[in-house]
Amino acid sequence: MGDPANSVENKVHNGCDKMFDKVQVTMGNDYAYPQNGRSLVIRFVGVNGDPGQYEMVSSDGETPLTGENITFYSNTTIPYG
Repeated sequence: MGDPANSVENKVHNGCDKMFDKVQVTMGNDYAYPQNGRSLVIRFVGVNGDPGQYEMVSSDGETPLTGENITFYSNTTIPYG
């Protein structure tokens, strides 16, 4: 399947000119096994201001994501200092 973090990062870079080279995506550690779920950490580098909320959608925008009990959790953390 490849690296999901790299795939998401490439799609953001290719789909949003303003975010090119300003997004770093890494795998989170919420799940011990990929069969149980995936977690991604999206870090905005050099973005001064709120980047807005991102949403995961299928690549064609028409086909829904499939799986059992698909859950999305989004949080924006703003570092101090």
